[in-house]
Amino acid sequence: MNEIRRAANISEEWLDLLDCLRIDCQNSPILTTSNDVVNNLTVLSMIDASYARVKENHRRMQKMLADLKSSLDAYYQLRSMEQNEVAILAESNNRAILIFTGVTIVFLPLSFFTSYFGMNLQGISGTTKGEPYFWEVCGSVALFVVTATVIYAFKESIHRWLLDRLPDPDKLV
Repeated sequence: MNEIRRAANISEEWLDLLDCLRIDCQNSPILTTSNDVVNNLTVLSMIDASYARVKENHRRMQKMLADLKSSLDAYYQLRSMEQNEVAILAESNNRAILIFTGVTIVFLPLSFFTSYFGMNLQGISGTTKGEPYFWEVCGSVALFVVTATVIYAFKESIHRWLLDRLPDPDKLV
């Protein structure tokens, strides 16, 4: 866009230059006193033809600049609309995840209890272990998994808390 604007400014300078050249040629004592009127007309007609070409190019550049500006405005509007649609889609996805989480919170414990109470540990052949053994194994595994998950989830807070609890090395000296 800046390049087209700069080219339009240059073409304006060329138009000013050609205007000055035409005026100088019309007022030139060499061309006005010359018996060669054809030469004088040829020079002025060449200047007029150049002026017309530069003026047409200048008009085209101004039109391209206006078209580019309107295209950029349309692009920014479309981009804004796209971002709004993405935000709406993200909101609906978040709502779906929230609903899925609520369903999981309700049905996960229910499925655990139905699975637990549906087990018959005494009916497995070659097993003399009972319910206390189940709770020793599953309880320790569950405790380990929950502890590891909590530590992983809050590792930054735990790290900050531990650093705050340590004595300052500068105060020890």
